[in-house]
Amino acid sequence: MRVVRHVVPVLVAGLLCTTRLIAQDSTGAIGGKVTDGTTQQPISDVTISITGTSHSVLSKSDGTFILSGLGSGVQHVRVTRIGFSP
Repeated sequence: MRVVRHVVPVLVAGLLCTTRLIAQDSTGAIGGKVTDGTTQQPISDVTISITGTSHSVLSKSDGTFILSGLGSGVQHVRVTRIGFSP
């Protein structure tokens, strides 16, 4: 009985520590709004991508976008649309 009383709390603590380590897998998101520099009007269907990855998204009709599931650290964002310079 003594062994069970000591082993069970250790096992539970070990499982909790493992859960916390998995939860610390840091991911983030980048969001914003794409507007024309001259007219300040929102621009839709703009491709926003992270350089060197397959992460990309199109801006909505109001120019907003959210790129999620990104790893931690510095990210280089590229914004492109036909008729506009990158």
